[in-house]
Amino acid sequence: MSVSANSIVNFGPSVYSLVNSEAASLIMGDNSLLIVPPGFDPSTAFQKYSNSGILHIAGTTLAILNDQTVAGWGNINDPVNCQGTIDANAGRFINLNNGLTLSGTGNIDLGGGSLRTNDVNSSISAGSLSVGYHWVGEYGTGMFTQAAGRLSAYSEQIGYFGSGTFNQSGGTNTISSTNPYDGLLLGYGSGSSGTYNLSGTGELSSEYENIGWGALATFNHLAGSNTFRYLYLGCGPSSNGTYNLSGEGQLSGLPGSSIEVIGNLGSGVFNQSGGVNQVAFLTLGQESGSSGTYNLTGGTLICSQINKGNGNATFNFGGGTLKGPFYITIPIILTGIGGNAKIDIPNSAGQFNGSFSGAGGLDKQGSGILILCVTSTFTGAVNFNGGLIRAAALNNLGNGTSLNFNGGGLQFGAAFDPSVRTMTFQAGGATLDTQTYNITLGNPIGNSGSGGLTKLGTGKLTFNALNTYSGDTIIKGGTLEIAHGIGASGTSLIDVQSGTATFKTTPINKANLNISTASLATFEVVNGANVVGAISGSGITRVDTGASLTAASISQGTLTIGSGATVVIQAIPGGPLGDAITPVPEPNAVILLGAALVMMFYAWAKKVKS
Repeated sequence: MSVSANSIVNFGPSVYSLVNSEAASLIMGDNSLLIVPPGFDPSTAFQKYSNSGILHIAGTTLAILNDQTVAGWGNINDPVNCQGTIDANAGRFINLNNGLTLSGTGNIDLGGGSLRTNDVNSSISAGSLSVGYHWVGEYGTGMFTQAAGRLSAYSEQIGYFGSGTFNQSGGTNTISSTNPYDGLLLGYGSGSSGTYNLSGTGELSSEYENIGWGALATFNHLAGSNTFRYLYLGCGPSSNGTYNLSGEGQLSGLPGSSIEVIGNLGSGVFNQSGGVNQVAFLTLGQESGSSGTYNLTGGTLICSQINKGNGNATFNFGGGTLKGPFYITIPIILTGIGGNAKIDIPNSAGQFNGSFSGAGGLDKQGSGILILCVTSTFTGAVNFNGGLIRAAALNNLGNGTSLNFNGGGLQFGAAFDPSVRTMTFQAGGATLDTQTYNITLGNPIGNSGSGGLTKLGTGKLTFNALNTYSGDTIIKGGTLEIAHGIGASGTSLIDVQSGTATFKTTPINKANLNISTASLATFEVVNGANVVGAISGSGITRVDTGASLTAASISQGTLTIGSGATVVIQAIPGGPLGDAITPVPEPNAVILLGAALVMMFYAWAKKVKS
């Protein structure tokens, strides 16, 4: 009998099928594999024997050296240690039924064949491996370790009616199936368990990942990357799936519509204490009777939409960052564990139609807008660190006592007074956007902070209390009405870039308060005797009837003085005192005088009338 090259002939483990072999010939071609039972010597058993391939004794480990190749099709039932090549013939398969160690320059292509791992030594540390189905812990206990190299499979099932563990610290593992019942399956079958440990520089990619398919399964993701399109935790009834994302782990949905379901028909738990989880759609408790829990205590969750299904859903948020823009309908518990919950919206807007509860606080980051639509009951602080939070009622901001501004702001979706809480303006300052609403603040704001205030929107913002922030006040629209004065340590610059700043009711006596108005912007003194510093810019200063304004200097495009009003320019130290000063207006200035008393003490260099 002459066997062609690239063939596998398996006589093991018994030779009962061999009859009169001593009268036969066996010629094995190149790249062939002959498997014989222990004690069987083909050189004496056959009348004529030659082998250009590999002779293997059944029941021992098959070693394929780096200069050796096995090709053909069939089953290899012994452990394999490969540094060379195993290559299934075109259109055929090779099954490795008892584990594998692949290293060095090893290169294995099983065609549509399978790899079964029911030992704890199987591994790949270099080279490449291509299989159809890869079972780890099939009706038994198995462990597979990948430290490097390239692994590709149609489907990998870890814990298939048994207990299986896959450890990946390097290399790439690519699963190609687009069938939802294949892909990566952990814990398949009642009583089974599957575990995947991803760390180091390992890279995993699978269209479907099912963590807990009718059994218990855990995915521990410490580092490396995992890319998916559909990720299910607790797929089948009575299943339990857990994903633990920590450290530098990167979990990413494939481009397009990626989906995570935490608790499909069973129970799912996602614990994130670090890393990044990026997915388009996240659902907790998909089907009736299921339960889904997401615990975010660190790292970043980037998501477009978070929903509750027909089952039970819990989202615990303390520490970590939720990054949008997004649309969220699920209630969220701010636990405070790991710190405040951070919401980062780099641009556009994120809408939250659920409610926040719990003892934790909320930090808003990013330049976008967070829209809070319903009543919340959390008791921690709200920290406005970037962009805006839009609220239509005070209870949209929870029940805490502190609103801290450090680069972010509050956009009003209706009229309400947030100053009933402590509003602290930290170094980054605060923004209040009235939109079209008229907002009155009845209590002091700033809490002696060093930050300033920027007013946006076309509505009027009225201060009915003595504010204590010391930073600049900038008006970029509408009207800011200061009706209760400015304290000695309060703001020292009012910059009207658009709109109007108004002094009303309580006079201002602050000689170091400078006023600046842009073109078409207005600084208005309604009543009382007011003392300020320098007034400058190309805008308008208006002193209404009966009011009094004393300024260090006025350099304006237009100065309008109402009937009975008084405008006094302070004497400059070192200049003439007590003399009458002839006004010398700035070039292009317009001074409109009613029946008013105007007293202007310019520098001594101006012309003095005797």
